[in-house]
Amino acid sequence: MTTCQQPNWMMPDIFRGRLTWCSPPDTIFPRAAWCGLFGASDAVTSAFALGSTDRSELQAQITSRNIPRNPVWRAGIVLATSDGHGTFEIMRRARTSKPTVWRWQQRYLDEGAAGLKRDTTRPSRVPPLPVETRLKVITRMVQEVPPDATHRSRSPMAEAMGISPSGIGRIAAGKADQ
Repeated sequence: MTTCQQPNWMMPDIFRGRLTWCSPPDTIFPRAAWCGLFGASDAVTSAFALGSTDRSELQAQITSRNIPRNPVWRAGIVLATSDGHGTFEIMRRARTSKPTVWRWQQRYLDEGAAGLKRDTTRPSRVPPLPVETRLKVITRMVQEVPPDATHRSRSPMAEAMGISPSGIGRIAAGKADQ
C-alpha cells in the first residue's frame, strides 16, 4: 500500500498560541483516500504537496518572532493541509470556520506563499458620492445665496439635496471622492 508523507508529529502546534507538540498519527492513510483521488469537491479538501522552498519559508514564518500573528496562522493552515490533516482538524486547531480554511488554501494555490502575507483590500463601507451629485451641490453652493444668512449650513443643504450633512462637508472640503 502506497502512503503519502505522514504528518510530522514533532512539529510545534502553533495554532494554540503556545509551544506544544502534536500527538503522533494513529493510522496510516492510503494515498488515494486522503489525497483527494476519490471525488474531491471544488473546494480544497485534499492535501497538496509543498515544495521544499515553500515549506522552509512557511516554517520560518511560524518560528519567527517578528512576523504578525495572521500570516503565521495562515502558514499553519497551509502546512497542516500539506501534512495531510483534514479540514475539520485544521478548523479545530485554528479555531476558525471551513470557508476560512478553504479561502487560505485556495489563496496559497493561486498566489503561493506570498499570497498568505497580505490581506485582500476591501471597498469602503460608504460608497463615494456620484459625480453628478457632487456637481449639483457645488453649483448650488456657488450660485445660490441662502436667505437671511451670512454663510451656508450643512443641514439645510443636505435636506435640499437629499444626502447626508457629512456628505456636504466632504464635498465642501474637496474630499468627496475619498
